This record gives sequence, C-alpha cells and structure tokens, in this order.
Amino acid sequence: MNFRRDPTRQTSCYAYVIEDEDQALAPLDVFELAEKGDLALLENLVRKSPEVLSEKDECGATPLHHAAAGEHIPLILFINSVIEAQGVNSCDEHGNVPLHWAVERNRTESCRALLDLGADPNLLNTALMSPLHLAVSLGHNDLVELLLSHSTTDINLQGDLGNTPLILACSLNNYEALSTLIKYGAKLCKQNKLGHFPVHAAAFSGAKKAMEVILNAGSKSGHDITAHINYLDKSNSSPLHLAVRGGNIEAITFCIAKGAKVDQQQCPVISGSLWLRPAAASYISVTEEREKNNTWRHTGRGKGIDREHITL
Repeated sequence: MNFRRDPTRQTSCYAYVIEDEDQALAPLDVFELAEKGDLALLENLVRKSPEVLSEKDECGATPLHHAAAGEHIPLILFINSVIEAQGVNSCDEHGNVPLHWAVERNRTESCRALLDLGADPNLLNTALMSPLHLAVSLGHNDLVELLLSHSTTDINLQGDLGNTPLILACSLNNYEALSTLIKYGAKLCKQNKLGHFPVHAAAFSGAKKAMEVILNAGSKSGHDITAHINYLDKSNSSPLHLAVRGGNIEAITFCIAKGAKVDQQQCPVISGSLWLRPAAASYISVTEEREKNNTWRHTGRGKGIDREHITL
C-alpha cells in the first residue's frame, strides 16, 4: 500500500512564481518542498502565496500529507500553525488523513506530532481502515503501541466487515500487535459482521501463534479454553471448521488438541436449504479433495482445491 504520488507527475499546476527579485525561488512546488522538508523555502513561499497550503495534488493530498510522510516535524508544525484546525484531518481521495500517510511510511515522530496536534486516530479511509488497522496490517508494531497510548484511540473500532484491529491481528498472525492490543484492553470476544470471533480469524488463517496468544489471554480473563475453541459464528461454525476450510493441518491439529469438538454441526446454506456438516466430515472432504488434486496435477487436469472463500 502506497499513498504517495508518482514521482514523474506533472507539477506545473502546483507551481507558484515568486516576485522578480527572488528568481532563485521560482518556480516552486509546494508538494516537493513538503516532501524534501525545506522549511525555509516553504516559509518564503507561504509568505508570498499563503493559499498554497490549501492546495491538493492529483491524489487529493495536501502539503501536510507529504510532510507527514517525510517525517519533517518542523514543517508539520509550521503548516499546522497556518492552516485551519481541521486541516490536520484533511482526507485525500482515498479517505487517508496525514496520520494514515505517516503510519504507512512507519514515521513514528510524524504520528506523535500529528496526535499531539489533534489528529483523529479513529477515521476510516475508503477501505474502512483506521490508522490503527493500518499499523497492524503492515506490522508497524511500534506505531500500534504509540496509537494505543493515545487516549482518544478506539481500540475496538470496527472496520471492513466489522473487523476490529484485534481480529485483523489474528488473521495476519501478527502476534506481537495482538499482545499489545490485549495489554491495552482490546475485547477478546467481539464478533465481526460474519459472527467470527478473533479465534475464528486466526484458525482460518492458520495462525497458530495468534491462536495460542488469544486462548491464553482468554483463559486469564476467565474464558475456559475448551469453551473458547468451540465458540460458534453465525453459521454455527467453530474455529475447527474454519481451520479446515483454510486447509492448514497445523491449525486443525492445534484446535483438536485444545478440545475442539470434531462432531460439532455447522449449518451451511446449499441451494436454498440448510444441511448439517460436522467438522470431521469437512476435514475428510478437504483431505480427499487434496489427494484427488494431487492425482489430477500429474495428468495436467488439476485446478487446485476448491475451498470456500471467506473474507476476514
């Protein structure tokens, strides 16, 4: 994921010409100055043409977005002192605020400065990701800690499909971020719109380490591990069902070792009617399909396992 613009972009529409006696500064591009961190030139440009800080590039980004991405703290402070207060939360065409840009580039000091200046850490972009979701997804775990240390950050904010940062950490096996989220009080058993608990997300992704972390944390909070590994989603599917669908043998074995019920019935919808399918039958089906697939591969007719796709 990259919010920055193509370096070969046309810049003529963003160029401002300084007075004749200062030809060394003409023409100047406010976005290039913000990217390079040239405070003296930017101050001179703003003095001559204050409106430049309100300009947006072809991606809808402001000079503050570019200063944040470059971690140019003096520029961030200067721009914020000139623009209106809501400018710190201005969005580009994808709904990303300067804080999103700073997180994407893993800019710790930019994030700290923006938060101190009143940046809202709970704004979702068009992909329904907050800066915290983004930090988790990119593995920028120092920023996860920084964002969570800010009092206004909603640790259980729901994004795409109702996924919280904790569910996202489970699905990506980002167990370091997961541990940090748990430390700051993230809800261990908050469901997304599919009814999946975090342990379902980890099981489907084959994220064994994340499953270990979430089950151990749940146990410390009074959630019995055997009960936890058998939590059901809206389709009556347990984490074992999702581990089977994900096709990860290690995750399947782990679920069973923790007490998952192999005879738990799920309720998939087939041609408009409901039918029951135990986890063990799902496992046998996937195993048989895998063996058949291996045979087809030798004959050139294999198309891979046709697994049910579930978006976490």
